[in-house]
Amino acid sequence: MNHDSDYAAWFLGPKAEHSDTWEKMLVDIFRDYVHWRRNYYPEDNVVINSRMRRRHELMSDSMRDELTRILALFKSQNPIYSPRYIAHMVSEQTMPSVLGYFAGMLYNANNISGESSPIGFPLEIEVGKIVADMLGFNPSESWTHISSGGTIANIEALWIARAVKFVPFSVREYCQQQDIAYQIVLPNGSLCDIRHVDNRTLLHLAPYEAVRMTRKLFYEQVAAGRTAEDVMNDYGDFVKKSEYNIAERGLSAVLARVGAQPKLYISPSAHYSLKKAANVLGYGSDSLDIVDVDENFRINTSILRDKLFGASEDTYIAAVLGIAGTTEEGAVDPIHSIVALRNELSAVHNRSFWLHIDSAWGGYVRSMFKGYDLSSAGMDDKVERCRININSQAGECIWCGDDNNYRAFLSFPEADSVTIDPHKLGYIPYPAGMVSIRHGLVTELIRQDAAYVFDKQSGLMPDFEFSIGDIGSYILEGSKPGAAAASCYLAHKTIPLTIEGHGAIIKSTLMSTQRLQRLMQEHFSRFAEYDRFVTKGGKGNGTLFTFKPIHRPDTNLICYMMVPVVAEDGGYAIDRTYSLSQINELNTRLYAAMSVGVSNREGNNNIDFFVSRTRLTESLYNYDSIAGVLKPLGISKDDYIKEGLFVLRSTVMNPLYQLAAREAEKDYLYEFVASLHRNASHILREFVR
Repeated sequence: MNHDSDYAAWFLGPKAEHSDTWEKMLVDIFRDYVHWRRNYYPEDNVVINSRMRRRHELMSDSMRDELTRILALFKSQNPIYSPRYIAHMVSEQTMPSVLGYFAGMLYNANNISGESSPIGFPLEIEVGKIVADMLGFNPSESWTHISSGGTIANIEALWIARAVKFVPFSVREYCQQQDIAYQIVLPNGSLCDIRHVDNRTLLHLAPYEAVRMTRKLFYEQVAAGRTAEDVMNDYGDFVKKSEYNIAERGLSAVLARVGAQPKLYISPSAHYSLKKAANVLGYGSDSLDIVDVDENFRINTSILRDKLFGASEDTYIAAVLGIAGTTEEGAVDPIHSIVALRNELSAVHNRSFWLHIDSAWGGYVRSMFKGYDLSSAGMDDKVERCRININSQAGECIWCGDDNNYRAFLSFPEADSVTIDPHKLGYIPYPAGMVSIRHGLVTELIRQDAAYVFDKQSGLMPDFEFSIGDIGSYILEGSKPGAAAASCYLAHKTIPLTIEGHGAIIKSTLMSTQRLQRLMQEHFSRFAEYDRFVTKGGKGNGTLFTFKPIHRPDTNLICYMMVPVVAEDGGYAIDRTYSLSQINELNTRLYAAMSVGVSNREGNNNIDFFVSRTRLTESLYNYDSIAGVLKPLGISKDDYIKEGLFVLRSTVMNPLYQLAAREAEKDYLYEFVASLHRNASHILREFVR
């Protein structure tokens, strides 16, 4: 796949250009499904005979009428398939994902186990391996599955992290009781008998060491002459009664015994699901240690370092969370810097931590990092190879002058868990989130029934390998749709998660995002200087306006605002006669003119382009952390604290902008800025101060 016209084949198209192909395949799926029903025990008699079916015609008529009404209502739905929709984190889906979902939906399998879903279940396991490989994990050693979305995925990742943290305590207690000398590796690389390790050190073992600990102990005991069944039964009974068994005793009891206070280190950009996780897992909101962002809305790792290195003796690091694609700004945290901090903390203070990446939005950007050789040992060389491969056919650099994204996405394999949403940049129907755990052996620690290092029928499990039986034993959810697995599987098998496959879609949207950013920056010279107008109500005579992006896009999101300006030396300056509350009001009105909400469903045909919005507040981002954004706009600290900042937000997900400009002579991005301009011009004319 080398051209945008190639990956256009994967979408229905703004005018349903591929409708013939879609219709034929959807009909084929349904006919195949009907034949399956009719050929299962064909000798069985018809249950709903012709006479009954004729009697059912009135009910069918009623259903058809209601369906017609619903379809009519949906015509007022946001046109997410259109290049004119540049608002929320949603776009049209790929053809294989829709076909897979439709097929899976008809069979309606519950993917909770291989017994209830003998086809959908293995498809989900295979999808997990495909996505894990894209993220940089070893598919045969990691554990990845589909969830209902990023919220459940984030909660599950931290649930697993919590379970891993306290495993070493039960092992220590067991070894002390049994007088077993058992060597473990500390974060700084030294060896120590677990019986003599203090609580704080035990809480901060490297996740890899903690995950493997039970299995290592098991094998050492078998090697010492005990039978596998005896060790498993003995240790299983012990752990059930252990004072450190968090599943049995509860978090508060175990924390009281250990004498520790948990801290989850996150940026204020973190999705609210992480706050839910702190609540659900019993940590409480007080456990959230908020680390300020920098002016790019990325977590400030200098502040994070101070917090980690200055933590009190009774603090334990429950997890550090990096974000690859924040919900509001699409920012990518410097994951590589967080990894470096963990290495430094391990070497200097003998403490490690669980690193979770919430890449519900940006995870599929990793597809641009697959499909070429990254075997080089050096990060700098890997960055250069990625830069060459990602930009070789783009004709322009996607992240020029900023290596953060290259280094951040290259550092994914160092994380312990990752959240990713196929129903976002995977272009797959809702609901389909995913959680990927680097250490697949965690399944032995979270399984709701007995651990399975030893199986009475097959004996010892292969050392440091794992397998998955009924998925319900290892996850938070119960019933789960096999349709989501079929959708993800067909999409990812048809569109490989590489730079030539899915990465080509992502690259196209990133290029379009960069272009929209430039159009915003060039707005004044392109539009505003030719559109002088007189505002009503006082000092605004001759006032101009422009659009100011508030950050440089890391992914597919742009946040910006309309600001009144005055001409100055061939350029412009912010018009300081407008208060922040007035600027917020102007942008609020502009958003209302270019969006359809629940209370405004009269039809969307009057809206030529769509936007979304967000609000920056002192409670979210303190003034000093984003002063580099606010000061150039003339926004004082007092005004920001009082008013906050209302900003417009555009998500550039549609991959067909370049194709439309070339083949349909339709420059949607330019026309979008022109539409913003027309609406803003009208609003400012009518604005009375």
